[in-house]
Amino acid sequence: MSLAFKRRSKLVAAMAALVAVAAVAFLIHWSLNADKRPKGEIWFYDLKTRQLFAASDLSVPPIDTKSGPGTGVRAYVYASEGGPRPTNQFIAFLEKFTPAVKQAVEEGLKGAGGQVPIGMILERHPGGILVSSPEVEQWVPKFSQEGQQIIERGKKKGGSANPRLCLP
Repeated sequence: MSLAFKRRSKLVAAMAALVAVAAVAFLIHWSLNADKRPKGEIWFYDLKTRQLFAASDLSVPPIDTKSGPGTGVRAYVYASEGGPRPTNQFIAFLEKFTPAVKQAVEEGLKGAGGQVPIGMILERHPGGILVSSPEVEQWVPKFSQEGQQIIERGKKKGGSANPRLCLP
C-alpha cells in the first residue's frame, strides 16, 4: 500500500467518526427535546383599558389583568397586505371561553404539562368559544352565523383581500 492511500484511509475514517458522533449528538438532543413545544405569545386585549398586550399562548381567556379579574381576552390582530407594520395592523375580533370550557381547557393543559395544543382540547367544546367585535362588546358563539359574521367583517377592516394574522 502506498503512503498516500494510508493517509487517505485514516482521513476518511476520522471524517466518518466525526459524522457518527455528530449524528449521535443530534439524536440525543432531539430525543430529549421532542416532547417540548416552543413557547410563544399571542395578542390579548384588556376590555377595560382597550389596550393590546402580549401573553403566553397557553393563557386561557378570559385572563386576569391589572384592570381586574377576567378582563383579558384573546385578540385576533391582522395586517393588510404588505406585511405586519404598526401602521397596518388592526384587531379583527376578540375571543374568550365560557367558564365551563375555560375550566376544561385549563385542566387539559395542566394534565398534559402544557404540551397539548389548546386547539385539540377545544375541538371537544366548540359551543363554548365566544367572539365579539372590539367596537361593541357582545359575545356570541364563534361557530354560529352571528359569530362567523363578526369574524368575516373584522378581517375586512384592513381593506385587504388576504389579511395576515400577526403575532406579537
